[in-house]
Formats: sequence, structure tokens, C-alpha cells
Amino acid sequence: MVRSERPKRGHGFCAEVVRGRLTPRRCDRKLFVTDLAPQSSSPRPVDRPVHDDAMEPGPEGPSAVEAVKGANCREERLLGDVLGCGRIVDDEIGGTVGPGPVVAEEGLEVRSRSGLGAAHPGAFLAARSCHGVPTIRASARKKSIRRPTRAPVREVPTIRSVDALLIVDFQNDFTPGGALPVAEGDEIAGPINSLLDGFDLVIATRDWHCADHGSFAGVEVDSAEWRGADPPSIWPVHCVEGTPGAELHPDLEQAKVDVVIDKGQDPNSQGYSGFQDTQLGRLLRERGVDRLFVAGLATDYCVKNTVLDARREGFDVTVVEDAVRGVDVEPGDSERALEEMERAGAHLATSGEVLAAR
Repeated sequence: MVRSERPKRGHGFCAEVVRGRLTPRRCDRKLFVTDLAPQSSSPRPVDRPVHDDAMEPGPEGPSAVEAVKGANCREERLLGDVLGCGRIVDDEIGGTVGPGPVVAEEGLEVRSRSGLGAAHPGAFLAARSCHGVPTIRASARKKSIRRPTRAPVREVPTIRSVDALLIVDFQNDFTPGGALPVAEGDEIAGPINSLLDGFDLVIATRDWHCADHGSFAGVEVDSAEWRGADPPSIWPVHCVEGTPGAELHPDLEQAKVDVVIDKGQDPNSQGYSGFQDTQLGRLLRERGVDRLFVAGLATDYCVKNTVLDARREGFDVTVVEDAVRGVDVEPGDSERALEEMERAGAHLATSGEVLAAR
């Protein structure tokens, strides 16, 4: 039987290992696995406790009795090798110990598992050389089980990608009844509102012009100072800062808009793009935005220029087709604008397709 007390000499407790079948038995309500040698002249059992707590099952899986049945073959093969040829692998020196009788040695530290140990980590067998004599040792553990060493799992920080919805210039002056109305411009409210809850970040831009902005008809502009995409003085007065026409359309669920960015404040440029002379690009990068979904007015001017600049900035861009409308100064301008955006690498999708993919 395995003894926990240390003798006067040696290294701890010992057990004599003999050939025989493994059988389970209980003692003081604890389950033991016992090796018996009925053929031996002086058989000495080797008892090894096995975890068998029904309320707190161990990691081994099958019951102790089932493990004993499956382990007998492996135990016999191991013991047969030891008893038959006397050559034992010494896991401290990495080689075999020479031939000789198998004897018990006390208190030898467990170094490897037997077949039973593989099925039940509560039982162990190990072999080594002690004072030049091949020995085999048995040791038992309960609860505190030696498990294979695993490399620690290292958490690798990752940056989560963020999708943003950008609503371009959905303002009163650009919808029916406004100063520069886009046909059916108010109808984009429904598709836009359906998307608001599906995005990590929602941004709206506004044209926010001064009263003497160079894009307004009748305003004199120094051609040397003008840097707009189109000639100056071609548009009616619209979206003047602080006026009702410059406010976001009332049908837009504005409480779900996270950020409003005003653009077109330089009197010497139309300011079509939401990126021109604004902090939009920096904001998107700071928020970790990778993909930008664009809706708003008008397809062939502010939407187009914003999308093209977004592509230049390196963002993945999708234009929500049913959430944009165009001015179409020339018939087909909106269709040509969409084609130009596609050539620049933007994707086209309806609001329903966007929602279905999220």
C-alpha cells in the first residue's frame, strides 16, 4: 500500500509493483485501484486513489471502474516491459536504465503517467534509477492533478472595424419647397431612417454657407481667389448658416445622428465634398471606421464629390441607391455620377440589401 510517511532512508514513500490485474475497491468511502499478485509468494498490494466525486466530477471523463477495465491492457504491457527485460526509461537522464531486478523505492517524484494515468489523472506510474538500481514507483494525487504543460494563451489586441452611415446634406433647402429643391428629395427619409439603428456611427453633413458665398448668383467673386469645382455664382442662395433652410430635414430621425459636420464655409469654394475643409476624415479614422455607407443629396454633386474623396482617403464606400436623389441639371447626370463612383471603387446597394447583410 502506498505510504505517505518518510522512512529513515530513501526519498519518501514507496510501492512494490507486481504483475497483475487492476481492480477497483473502496475503503473509507474512497475509491482505490489495487494491483494484486496472487502468484507471488508474498504479495503486497499497491493501492492508488482515484477521483470519484459524483458531486464534483474530475476532468477524466469516464468512471473509475470503466477506466480500470480500459487501463489493464496498458498497465500489463508497461509492467511486462519492466519485469520482463528490466530496462526502464529514466526520464531524468533521457535514456534507459540497465538490466536488473525491479525493486521498490520510496518517495520518488512522479515524472510520467501510466496507461491508467492517461485515463484517470489521479493515478500515476513512473520509472527511474535510484542508487544504480532500476525502480518503478507509484504515487497518487487527488484534486491537485498534474496536467500537460501548455503555452500560455496570449491575448492579441485587435481593432474592431466600425461601419459609419454618412448622410450628406439632407436639408430643407434641398427638398421640395426649399430654395434649391431636388425632385423627390424628401423621399429619402424612409430608407435613411431604416438604416440608423444598424450603424455604430451616424454622421450628417450640412451646407453651411455665409450670406455672400461665392457660389450664389449675383455675388461678385475674385477669380484669382476662387477654387471651386464649378464656376462661381451659378446657384441660387441656399443653406445660409442659421436659417431654417440650412437645418436638417424634419423627417430625419435626428436624435439618432451622432455627429453633424458643417461644410461649404469657405466663400471661395462650393464645398461640395464633406471632406473638403472639414475634420470628417480625421473623425472617421479616430473612430476606427473602415466602411462608409453614403446617402443624401444630391447624387450628382455633393454625394458624388464626398464619395470620390472618401475613396481617395482609403475608405470602403457603399452608396445607398434608394437613399440618394440627384439634381440632374442635364438629363442622366445622376446615372453618370453613380457610374463614376463605381469606377472609383464604390459599391452600390439598396437600403434593404444593406440591412440584410448586417
